[in-house]
Amino acid sequence: MPQSLPGPDRPLPVVVTVAGLKKSGKTTVAEALISELSSRGISVGSIKTMTDHLPSLSAEATDTRRHEAAGAEVVVALHAGGTARFERGMPPRSLQDVAQLFPRRIRILICEGSLQPADGQFYVVCLRSPDGLEETLREKRIPRNAVVALSGAAAAAGAAAAAGWSIPCFDVVDPAQKRMLADLVLAKIELAG
Repeated sequence: MPQSLPGPDRPLPVVVTVAGLKKSGKTTVAEALISELSSRGISVGSIKTMTDHLPSLSAEATDTRRHEAAGAEVVVALHAGGTARFERGMPPRSLQDVAQLFPRRIRILICEGSLQPADGQFYVVCLRSPDGLEETLREKRIPRNAVVALSGAAAAAGAAAAAGWSIPCFDVVDPAQKRMLADLVLAKIELAG
């Protein structure tokens, strides 16, 4: 089925980036946001940035890897559960470019990992430890004023109170806090719109 790209009359989806250092809980937080927003009837898409390996649709992915290794510039993998397109040698795309790949019905994109920042982008920053905020912001080049919430492994360990953060912190493993994080994200989106 062909994909509908946004036209000039339709704004791109709002991007909420879940960013943090390795093993900080990004996947858990992204999954929680996607789950909570989708359960509310909101059309959500996701972007997963990867730096260490080529994503695949199956655990083995031997054929797609072999095609790419043989020199294919673009590999499209078809699977009963979906379609994936892999491009070799392409420069990293901006969030605006990636957002245009999603169907028109998608209103919010949850981006796990970091891409080139875009206007109006919000961040949920995941921390491994209570003292890792400044290091994470610096290393991931996240503007402090774009951070709407903190979460991740440090939040799950109950570190928010001890760290004295001025940014709201949510442990998404707790269903009530997961709902509160989604509420905050939706409020920020509404204020920006």
